[in-house]
Order: sequence, then C-alpha cells, then structure tokens
Amino acid sequence: MKKILIKKLNHAFSNQWDKKHKTKYKILEYENKLGVETYKLNLNGSWSLIHTEKPLELLTEKDVDDLIARSLSNFLKLHPSWRRNNF
Repeated sequence: MKKILIKKLNHAFSNQWDKKHKTKYKILEYENKLGVETYKLNLNGSWSLIHTEKPLELLTEKDVDDLIARSLSNFLKLHPSWRRNNF
C-alpha cells in the first residue's frame, strides 16, 4: 500500500497548491501503518506542519484513497489562513 500511497501523493502534489507557498508531504510509518503530514513553506524558508493524518493500517486501495482524501481536505481547508499564520 505504501507504493500506491506515494504514487497518488506524488500526483496530487505534482502541481503546487498555492503559487506563493510551496507545499510538500511526508509519509509517516509506524509498524505496518501509514499516515501523512502536509506542510507549507513559509516566507522565511521554514516549513510549517499544516495537518497530520495519524498512521492507520491500510489494507485496500480504497483505504489509501480515504486517507488521502481526509488529509488533503483538511490541508486545503486551512489554506485561507496560510498567509496569516505560521502553524
């Protein structure tokens, strides 16, 4: 499932979500569980964590899709405040 998660996240992040703030993700691994952290680049060059989806056991591609959907939904929900906040 990790390969599928990486492939789908690479696709999702192939275009930047915001022209002024670069974005990236990090996969979290704990035993046989996977999660995702999403970040934005601050104007001062530091990265701020925007959202974390804690590691879960992913058994199917649907589980991977659900994890990505939750992660990106929360990540983008906070987008309007990126310019005002350093999380």
